[in-house]
Amino acid sequence: MGDAYSWLKFIHVVAIAGWLGGFAAIAILNGVTSRQADARDVTIFVAYGQALGARLVGPASGLALLAGVAGMLVGHLSLQTWIVWGIAAVVLFIAIGVIALRPILKRLAAAAAAGASPAELRPLLRRQRFLLVINLLVLLSALWVMVVKPA
Repeated sequence: MGDAYSWLKFIHVVAIAGWLGGFAAIAILNGVTSRQADARDVTIFVAYGQALGARLVGPASGLALLAGVAGMLVGHLSLQTWIVWGIAAVVLFIAIGVIALRPILKRLAAAAAAGASPAELRPLLRRQRFLLVINLLVLLSALWVMVVKPA
């Protein structure tokens, strides 16, 4: 049946898949929405992005963190390089989200609700997409380090 560490590792990996997949879906929706960038589409995108964040990305990231920390404790793992990078990546991901992505999302939602033109919405969508991609790269780098475990 497997030991506790194996189960925690499995839960951790599945949760990371949900976290990455949900976040990638938000980035893809941003790209699709940017094509027309009309206020109605942007309002719908913001709603779907928030729903994905609340129902998939947030819970999956929390579960990944809990299972990862529990796996470290149960597996008696020391703070190896790959673990330190994983923790640093999570801190960076959260910082980018709170400091940069959240304000852009608020501006985007307000502009769309006010009926802003595509010319006004596209720069906000581009900035958001840039930050989404940066955060995806941060997550992918953590996944790579955890799989490869470089010295």
